[in-house]
Amino acid sequence: MEFTRHYLAGVGLGVFLTGGAVVLAKPLLLGGAVGIFAWLLARQYLFVRIARETAENLSVAQSLERETVSRGEEVDVVLAAELPDAAAVRLDVEVNPPVAATGSDSTEHGATILTGDRAVTTTYSVTMPIAGTFEFVAPTVTVTDRANLFRTAVTAGEARTITVDARAPEDLHVGIGGERVAGEYGDHKTSGRGIGIDPEEIREYIPGDSLRRIDWKATARLAHPHVREFEPQIDLRTAILIDHGASMTTGTEGRTKLDYARQVAISLVSYAFSKREPLGLYAVDESGLTAKHSPSANRSHYVTVRRWLYGLDPSVASTPASPSSPVRRSPGRAQRTVGRLNADDSPFGTRLRPFFGESGSYRRRVETGSLYDVTRTELVRLRGTVVTVLLTDDTNRNEVIETVKLARRRNDAVLVFLTPSVFFEETGLTDVENTYDRYVNFESFRRELAGLNGVQAFEVGPRDELERLLEAASHRNQTTTT
Repeated sequence: MEFTRHYLAGVGLGVFLTGGAVVLAKPLLLGGAVGIFAWLLARQYLFVRIARETAENLSVAQSLERETVSRGEEVDVVLAAELPDAAAVRLDVEVNPPVAATGSDSTEHGATILTGDRAVTTTYSVTMPIAGTFEFVAPTVTVTDRANLFRTAVTAGEARTITVDARAPEDLHVGIGGERVAGEYGDHKTSGRGIGIDPEEIREYIPGDSLRRIDWKATARLAHPHVREFEPQIDLRTAILIDHGASMTTGTEGRTKLDYARQVAISLVSYAFSKREPLGLYAVDESGLTAKHSPSANRSHYVTVRRWLYGLDPSVASTPASPSSPVRRSPGRAQRTVGRLNADDSPFGTRLRPFFGESGSYRRRVETGSLYDVTRTELVRLRGTVVTVLLTDDTNRNEVIETVKLARRRNDAVLVFLTPSVFFEETGLTDVENTYDRYVNFESFRRELAGLNGVQAFEVGPRDELERLLEAASHRNQTTTT
């Protein structure tokens, strides 16, 4: 309970009268002081009782127009408070929007039930500029007595949660060489037969088959030994590795590289949930691992991963780098070349040796890169059949290809989703020939990845930009031939 200035003034008056009675020897003043103190105590007792009863009978509800909105979208919040009888005290009901919310002034975030009233309803609007999950905590009710001597604050009603999704690009393209991928790119089928739980088929017994697998009913029916095959039980799990480093900031609001990569990741989460397959999420930027959600098939886990993806922002710690040169050399090839040159004392070998002397530093750069490091320390240690999903761009091609090779050696399959830098630059299609050549160069890189055993590589980006580029390139070719 809080004492107001009016109460403190009354106490001050009582003290003053008491002092006057002592100094002036006026018992009448002392009687006045006693009367004031008695009145304050009576009001305090009455207020405590009324405040407790009011808090017990008060019904407060806050409701959101929508519990899931897009980033930057306005949402209405309705606040309603009601008493069964007329209020004997003043009630100020105030809600507390998330700190990130903008919009209505703080004075609009509440409602007041005056003495003698029963109910009040108000509506205000807020805008959520940041993606993520936020909470409107339970409203605060401040109770003030008629004489404005005392006040106390209590919470009433329930908290409300709002999920703010990042604005999803509406022109998402996932494809190969300009063609959209048909079907589920998250679908993986495995083959093979073995001992499992679900029966698959019956076949004739072959010498060497375990006697435990003989189906005696089928054997009696067919007059020859037969065994029953079972579908193998495969511990399949998906590990998503998403890059949200500085290079993923390239693009306009709502259409950055990360926005498109995020949508693919969210689709994969939904796919894994529909199949009840364990799914894990690992996020990296230039500093290394920024988030880790180990594979799980719990419903709450899918919800957590999905919400985390919606709230994922790109790192802006450094300036995005430009795509690396299409000329690459693997650590193994560079090392073999250095070995040959070290043994070559000819002028030719002596002249070339310095150019290949950086193979050690090349290996160190790749192995200390975030994608490669997290794959080495986290993903390759996962048990069971693992499908690694890598979402990044074509900026650091050396690291991407070495990361994919490492993941493929340790895991069952690798999916790579690349956002081509050429589609996210402000220059657009001002230079069609140069832009198309860069896209062709990217496509060569994607094909190189897709050519690795057990690897599928896709391009991810704005469909409209790709169509404009292909149309412009086709028009250019027609003009050239005529």
